[in-house]
Amino acid sequence: METQGLFIVPRDVSRWTARGGSVGYGEVENYIQANTGGELHDARTASISPLNRGFLYGDSIYEVWRTFEGVLVAFDEHWERLNHSANALGICLELSEKDLRNEIGRTIEAFQERSGWRDDCYVRFQMARGEGPLALDPTVSIDPIWVILVQRLKPLSEEFLEEGICLSIARELKRNPVDSLNPAWKTGNYLNNIVSLAEARRRGAQDVLMVNHQGAVCEASTSNVFFVKGKTLVTPLSDCGILNGVTRNIILNKLTLPEGIELREERIQVEELAEFDECFLTATLRDIVPVRNIDETRYTVSKDSVTRKVKWEYTEWLQSYRDSYGDSTF
Repeated sequence: METQGLFIVPRDVSRWTARGGSVGYGEVENYIQANTGGELHDARTASISPLNRGFLYGDSIYEVWRTFEGVLVAFDEHWERLNHSANALGICLELSEKDLRNEIGRTIEAFQERSGWRDDCYVRFQMARGEGPLALDPTVSIDPIWVILVQRLKPLSEEFLEEGICLSIARELKRNPVDSLNPAWKTGNYLNNIVSLAEARRRGAQDVLMVNHQGAVCEASTSNVFFVKGKTLVTPLSDCGILNGVTRNIILNKLTLPEGIELREERIQVEELAEFDECFLTATLRDIVPVRNIDETRYTVSKDSVTRKVKWEYTEWLQSYRDSYGDSTF
């Protein structure tokens, strides 16, 4: 891996072994296992060149999986979206589906060995176009490089589950348009989300609700959003400017919802938010998270809510998905 630069141990982690060994006492909860181009190492050890285009320009794509009882959830759906992002940006994935599965498995096993963690994991795969001269021109890049990161999957706080989280509408920035930098591409450029989230956090919210230039609701910083009106679930249309979330699509196409509950994709304007009874977020890592309010608009959060019923059905789907793999893992 000579083109990836030197492996340098930062001063604050120099007491750890860079390749192999166990994690220091008290570090298990924060340990992140990395796999750079097939080489396993502590993620706090540098493994890419400063000339990497993902670092310099956000010229990269990524996907995030979770495991459930030892199985990667919805691998095929994430793989399909990863390919969509790669094709949109003209980035060569370098790995086959089988090879990626194998490398993720190796990284999870290394993480488990070094951390002692045996429960569900967070898995992130990132592919940068490569490195080269300091120039925007993508044709000068060489040697595409990939990195896998694995860490503990932290469970949803009971407080958030019971009371819901608070959102605030982004006012300083609008969602970047579909015909500009399409939010459906899962890229390393997240500044639109980051700056909007920072604005919401300054107002005391836990997450942001982003809207487009036409005033239509899009999504949260890293989650899709659903609203409930009576027994109808409503989520923004894809062309409003959203990432087509895997959990969102599972709810729309694979869940067996209780009788009487309907699903709709619609354009939802900001001024319509007060017309809904409930609201929840969906994401691979977050699962389903109830929302108690968006700024001054409050929503119902209870054990008898439609949101809780959807969450229950999603948990049942997860278990069924895992059972379909039998004794297999990863």
